[in-house]
Amino acid sequence: LSEQIASFLIGYADVIILLIYLRNILKLDFQGQIGKMLLISLFGSLIGVSIGLFVGSLSKMSEGIKVSVILAISMVCSFLAGLMNSNMKDLVEKHVPIINRINPAALISDAFYCINVYDDTARYYRSLATLAVMCVVLVMASFFMVRRERYDSI
Repeated sequence: LSEQIASFLIGYADVIILLIYLRNILKLDFQGQIGKMLLISLFGSLIGVSIGLFVGSLSKMSEGIKVSVILAISMVCSFLAGLMNSNMKDLVEKHVPIINRINPAALISDAFYCINVYDDTARYYRSLATLAVMCVVLVMASFFMVRRERYDSI
């Protein structure tokens, strides 16, 4: 668990450094929303560690396979969120909107859009709440899987 906490802290620190760089070096205007950006970045880091914890708790796979699964999840989520093809998010929204409601990459990018483009705080907080619930579910599932594995070995 301490490795996951360290991973989370390092990942979140990286995001904070990126936001400082974007705001102070590149002079991008975030309309005074830096607090909300830090909050969504916090949840983004948490969901990343939660997914990693969940995949890591799958016992029957080698480390290389687990890394591959995490990368595949990340790439598929990013693609479906429109981060690789700008039309993809609209296409997913039109045909299978539930994917955009549970896709962590779509929720994070949508939350950033909500505070920097749309000024839609209700949608922003809905994205945060969904990410929080997903984090809790993934962490609880991970603990149950690890606990069950330990009991099986007794």
